[in-house]
Amino acid sequence: MALAEEGGDLHTVAECVKELAGKTRSFSSTQPRIDANGEPIVDNVVLAAKWAYFAEGKFAAQDEEALRPEMLDLGPATQRADDVPSDDELIFCARALRKAKALGVDEIPCEAFRDEGPLRDALFELIRTI
Repeated sequence: MALAEEGGDLHTVAECVKELAGKTRSFSSTQPRIDANGEPIVDNVVLAAKWAYFAEGKFAAQDEEALRPEMLDLGPATQRADDVPSDDELIFCARALRKAKALGVDEIPCEAFRDEGPLRDALFELIRTI
């Protein structure tokens, strides 16, 4: 790592830091959109299988999770009317979204949710339903 730092090779330094931190390279966080040949995946069954594999690795349980106590059962959301976020709380959260971030697979920029309009209203309604 010292040699990489002296040579200005920041990529190798970052890789060494990851290695020392115990980060594994066994799973890629690249979201599935293309096949092994670089072609877009058009078959929905194949795409679903690729997403299932991606999610399995991305959201796999960590060792620390076994030490976490059980969560309380909060019951159905419909029975927690006092737990519905207000417009002010949702606007605060929407404004906290970082601008100029790369688009996700939905290709909707976060600015669409930050600014007042039908997308933000739909998002707030969805959040209140959940």
